[in-house]
Order: sequence, then C-alpha cells, then structure tokens
Amino acid sequence: RPFNYYKITLKKDVSTGVEENKVEIPYYTTHFYATQPYPMPASNIVKSKIYWDGSFDLREAIDGVYDSMGNKVEGKERISLRELGKASAEMVWECSGQPSGVYFIVVRHHSRAEVIPVVIQ
Repeated sequence: RPFNYYKITLKKDVSTGVEENKVEIPYYTTHFYATQPYPMPASNIVKSKIYWDGSFDLREAIDGVYDSMGNKVEGKERISLRELGKASAEMVWECSGQPSGVYFIVVRHHSRAEVIPVVIQ
C-alpha cells in the first residue's frame, strides 16, 4: 500500500537490576613500525628505520633472521641499532655471506611478532 504511514517509537529501557557479564577486550598500546628496508635488493648491508613506543627493550626484542622456509639462519649478533631518538633507531643488518633469497628480521614483543622482509641479491 503506497500511502500507509507507520509510526515507530522506541521502547524505554527497563532495567532489571541484573548486570550483564561484560567481556573486556584488552587494548594493546604497544606500537612498532619499520620503514621499507633499503637498499633493495641488498648485497652487504640492509637498513631500516624503526619506531616503537618505548614499552619494551628493542635490543632484547630482536629475535633474529629467518629464511623463507621459517628456519633461523642468524641470531641478532650481526644486527646493530643506531639510535636516532628516544624511541627511534636505524636497524642495520650485515647480510654479507648470506645466499640470495628472501629473509625476514623478526622482532618479538608483548606476545607479538613483527617481521621486516629483506631481499638479498
């Protein structure tokens, strides 16, 4: 019927006095950001600028370097940090001696894993 009009009203909230169980969702305030690594493809060294919120120690959070199959090929011994500010640094990985391929620098913090992909020529 094209000319019927309906009135919609909202029902007032009737409180029962019983509080519903609320599920709390944790809000993580840990932030980590890494710029695109350069130079790409790398041959001797690869660099990336890193920014984090300072809630964790970045030197301890660096796990190492993994290949595309998920095998750990190197620890954090050849990864250095050049601090730029209080919560920013330049990460430098000396990748000479590694065969050509795709690698991932893994940073683990607050039960999260951040990955920086690197291509070596």
